[in-house]
Amino acid sequence: MKRGSGGVVVLIKDEVLDNLSVSILDSSVEDILWIKLSHKYGDSNNICFCVCYLPPEVSSRLNDGEKFFNDLLQQVYCYQNEGFVYIGGDVNSRCGSEQDYIQGVDDINDREIIDLISNKYGDLLVDFLTSCNLCMLNGRADGVSKRGRSVVDYVFTPHEQLDMCTSCDVYLMSA
Repeated sequence: MKRGSGGVVVLIKDEVLDNLSVSILDSSVEDILWIKLSHKYGDSNNICFCVCYLPPEVSSRLNDGEKFFNDLLQQVYCYQNEGFVYIGGDVNSRCGSEQDYIQGVDDINDREIIDLISNKYGDLLVDFLTSCNLCMLNGRADGVSKRGRSVVDYVFTPHEQLDMCTSCDVYLMSA
């Protein structure tokens, strides 16, 4: 039986909207959506959150991993001064034991690796992360489930924001 294709969604609790306004920052690239969370009261930093989906390499859906990560890189450069940047989604990238930072240059902790397999998209993802100084929260922040060995759903943040993230939960959804 053929399984359906994946995807991602953004859900925002009602109580978040008591203090924050939510606006779409950019939806110009298919499968990449940027939203901006701004404080209604005060001058606190904004949060720019990107949710994205890259179909698997073997998908019947037309996809180009290089174009996807190049588009995402350009958007990170565009929005990194708008507020704190976080990216989450299903990018069907398996990085194995590849490092998501430049050893000897970047000063961040290693991640706990539970998926030792890598693929072409994983190589592109690592290149993307090192190009824009982002790193994976998966394997670094508490709360990442070890159930299931394949890791293709990620959350990324800039190196300098890593210590602000105390937990990262990836939930499995069932039909």
